[in-house]
Amino acid sequence: MNEKISEQALMQRINLQLAKKDEILKKSKGGLWHSDTGDYFIIDENTNSMVATNIDLEILGKELGVLKNYEQFED
Repeated sequence: MNEKISEQALMQRINLQLAKKDEILKKSKGGLWHSDTGDYFIIDENTNSMVATNIDLEILGKELGVLKNYEQFED
């Protein structure tokens, strides 16, 4: 049985890992830039520049090891 993980919880876990590299995951608020950034994007806090766009939270969570095999992202 998979345990459901909320968007907020997964974003917090991801940001704890990204903080080690001075990066932060952000959620797009829609509007003009949404087509470029997608729903989620990563910012380098030192340069204030985007380092990744169109992020899939579930895939990133698994890559970073913050989303376990028995957990499922609930979007």
